[in-house]
Amino acid sequence: MTLQFLTKRYIPSPEPNTKPELYTMKVLSSLASMKRRHADCQIVKRKGTLYVICKSNPKFKARQGATAGTRLSKKGVK
Repeated sequence: MTLQFLTKRYIPSPEPNTKPELYTMKVLSSLASMKRRHADCQIVKRKGTLYVICKSNPKFKARQGATAGTRLSKKGVK
């Protein structure tokens, strides 16, 4: 009887979903059309890879070209 009382008392209630929304980055061959999707989108070049970043609406993230890690990890590519 006390065990049943304790289990009912100490079961944690489910919490609401507090995780932020995660947006994946699209890989495209042309970023010109992606830049025009939103007024705050900017094209940035980092380490030879072009990125579209949008701070006001992060679902418009995109990149063009392979990252340095994927180019170096392929066999036979130097």
